[in-house]
Amino acid sequence: MVLIQQRINGFIRKTDLIDGYVDFDRALRAPKNPDCFLAIYDSGDQLHPSKAGYERMAEIVPIELLR
Repeated sequence: MVLIQQRINGFIRKTDLIDGYVDFDRALRAPKNPDCFLAIYDSGDQLHPSKAGYERMAEIVPIELLR
């Protein structure tokens, strides 16, 4: 599953077919192990964010997108 996720995220990051995106995946990943969430952002199953993960996701959304 990780390989598929990485391929999809790579496509999204490089394509000019979309106007933009908010990279939640990159915001939650562990810098030394990009296949995993940073421990504080992991709910425990390496699939769903923790409360801190959802808070981090909210923090990186540019306010301009909400107007």
